Amino acid sequence: MRKTKTNEAQRQKQAESIRRRELEQMAEHDPSAAVKRQMQHKPYQAAALIREQGEQMRRESVDEFVARKRGENAVKGEIASGQEKTKSAATFEKRVGAD
Repeated sequence: MRKTKTNEAQRQKQAESIRRRELEQMAEHDPSAAVKRQMQHKPYQAAALIREQGEQMRRESVDEFVARKRGENAVKGEIASGQEKTKSAATFEKRVGAD
């Protein structure tokens, strides 16, 4: 069969109608048990967690989050706590230069 614009357009219309019919059928029926089991796998659970985090970010400001995680007496400067325990870049450079 020769490839012409009309043949290509007909195939595209036919493919689109098939897709539309399949979507309508999927909307009418509940998912099977196998599909429900597959939706319990990690990638789908991660998507749910990400969605939940996004919703939490909309509900809660940074100050409210820190207060909830650290307690009501949390100070704004304490967000980066533990920073004083890390080594400075100068210490790292001395060690590298010694080799």
